[in-house]
Amino acid sequence: MRKLRLIAVLLIANSVIAALISYINFHGVLGEPYSPLNHFVSELGDLRYSSTAWVFNASLVTLTFIISFWFYEILKEVNLKNKQLVTALFVIAMIATASVGIFNRNIQPWHKIATTLTFTSNALLMIVLTNALHQTNSFASKIYENVTTFLVFLYFSLFGVAAFFFNVAYMTMVTDGMVARPHIWPIAVIEWGIFISMLAWVISIAIGLKPRVVSEKS
Repeated sequence: MRKLRLIAVLLIANSVIAALISYINFHGVLGEPYSPLNHFVSELGDLRYSSTAWVFNASLVTLTFIISFWFYEILKEVNLKNKQLVTALFVIAMIATASVGIFNRNIQPWHKIATTLTFTSNALLMIVLTNALHQTNSFASKIYENVTTFLVFLYFSLFGVAAFFFNVAYMTMVTDGMVARPHIWPIAVIEWGIFISMLAWVISIAIGLKPRVVSEKS
């Protein structure tokens, strides 16, 4: 149990520290500071806007290694149904996530392709793994089970809204052109919601599994 909780702490530290390092040095196209209310997550990795953007891009790669240790602990101690399907989806999702950092926002169109694959593959992984954990009655209480299910629902809801309202022309105009941003830009807020709900889902599983499901040596 301690291993999974340590992994959750590392996950938070990796994401928060890298985001802060890039945020401190961020100056947008009009010199504006970064705000999650009107900037995309991946803009923290834009080398044009932050001299330390490479730290954020690298953190997306290290993020996949941290989550891989999390997944390994689950596979080792929980007798998942459809283990091969879950593992295949996990590998695809992690490769896609790392690709967002490797093909950063300055490398188009590969960055957009990597981002789309990341959101889609993680959506599939979340629903399949959560269902598998439910089937094996792996959660310590209904609270953890319900929170995890809610986070999957939230991710899918935000992902669906983003896909429906996403406007490539407007995104390009505002993020890459000399145009002042609205104070609150819904599509940017939604993307942050998607990213945070995925991390929260990983953390909720890390702290919500039954002690007997996780190795007593951990």
